[in-house]
Amino acid sequence: LATNTSAVMNQIKPHDDQPVGEARGDGIPLIRAVAGKCLRITGHGPDRNTGHRLADMGLPVGVEIEVMFRQRSGAVVVSRGSARMALGAEVAREMLVVPVEEDQP
Repeated sequence: LATNTSAVMNQIKPHDDQPVGEARGDGIPLIRAVAGKCLRITGHGPDRNTGHRLADMGLPVGVEIEVMFRQRSGAVVVSRGSARMALGAEVAREMLVVPVEEDQP
């Protein structure tokens, strides 16, 4: 099991410009998002506690966020309205997002 886990972790390089793997479900992991893009949250991943914490922070499924910047470690700073929040690499890896269409009202 340790070998399989390390093999998967070696493939995930948040500072790469090339996507790794395929999107899970409806969206791509937030960790792969480009800074400056507006996105809609479509999922929080398998951990319900994380989903509840994110919703309590104002990041429930369905809201729009903007990626302010990404760190090499995988941490991501997002904004919603005037609020900015830093999300760790684990959360950014599990949160799923889709681009917000520019022509939407």
